[in-house]
Amino acid sequence: MWALSEKWLTLENLQRLGLYAFAIEMIKRGDFERLREIEGL
Repeated sequence: MWALSEKWLTLENLQRLGLYAFAIEMIKRGDFERLREIEGL
């Protein structure tokens, strides 16, 4: 398992991580329409 370091915890990386988490949750729910909302980001 990997550990988070302060160097890794940038605003950009946290936003990216949040988008990945959102996308994974929408895929698990089968809500593909919501994924189109973030398609261009």
